[in-house]
Amino acid sequence: MRIETEDRGAVTIIRPEDRLDILGYLELEERLAALLAAGRSRLVLDLQEATFINSATLGVMSRFWADCAKAGGILVIARPSREARNFLRLGDVDELIDVFPSVGEAVAAAEQARPAAPKARSGAAKSGGAGEPRGPRGA
Repeated sequence: MRIETEDRGAVTIIRPEDRLDILGYLELEERLAALLAAGRSRLVLDLQEATFINSATLGVMSRFWADCAKAGGILVIARPSREARNFLRLGDVDELIDVFPSVGEAVAAAEQARPAAPKARSGAAKSGGAGEPRGPRGA
């Protein structure tokens, strides 16, 4: 498992490659924790190269979304592979974390965003852009 990071101003892009399985999720968790400890709380998780995401990884993403918000930042996802998008959907993580089709859009959203409440469920009307306050989950 390889994870690259890139800083763009106040935003850090994290690019995990291959499988986010039992070993991969631990490495991702350590990397995210180190970034937050260093004061980097505006994060873009670029999942273009992710071919598998286990349930523990989905939990890590959800937890760090909340941790970033507590630190005054935000975690968003960029250009998930088809496989990654399916896992995000199955775990309802795409209902919590904003997903963008490109890294540029994700970085722009992370730069401008305020910490967000969970997104409205798919069937509900959605309000606001990335990082804008929304109603409670399921509203």
